[in-house]
Amino acid sequence: MPAPPTDRTVTTEVWAAGPDFADAELQTLVSAGALHHLLGRVYAPADRPVDPRMRADAVWLVAGPLLTAGWTAMGLTAAWLHAGGPLPRTLHIAVAHYHRPPPARDHGPGWTFTQADVAAVGGSAAPAEADVVLLGPVRVTTVGRTVEDLLLADGSQEGRAAARLIARFGAEGLVERLAPPRRRPGIVRARRRLAELLS
Repeated sequence: MPAPPTDRTVTTEVWAAGPDFADAELQTLVSAGALHHLLGRVYAPADRPVDPRMRADAVWLVAGPLLTAGWTAMGLTAAWLHAGGPLPRTLHIAVAHYHRPPPARDHGPGWTFTQADVAAVGGSAAPAEADVVLLGPVRVTTVGRTVEDLLLADGSQEGRAAARLIARFGAEGLVERLAPPRRRPGIVRARRRLAELLS
């Protein structure tokens, strides 16, 4: 399998607090209706619709400089990247090996790290690279893998996010994806939750 792509260019018009603009200046522009908040200290023009690429650029500006190479957005973060909806309080990140949480920042999101087969190691492809897409500069789990991960989690927020993804992208392949011999902790509950969402 080929190595993951390495293009990490932010191409949408997003504004991040830093050397050019103080967060207070950007918040003033939010109050004036010129910008809206995306994630952490990243903002977007209020007159532009927020799309998956813009959300990915925001995640990259927050997480890219702080995390080791090969990380992949997963779970609620992947659901937000693909379909929007409520902003997750924490960034859900797949890593190949233990990763110390980055230092706390004002206005920044929290972090949830999971060792998972969708994270790449040392420039190589991840074991489950087929479950990863590149959305702008961010490696993110595919819609199918994201729904699977959300259904395996035990939470109502994850269930709502899975329902939102199914409503937007359809359910093609999901039943087969969770069918035996697939073995992951919580798979029986995930099959039941999927059946409820599809009924």
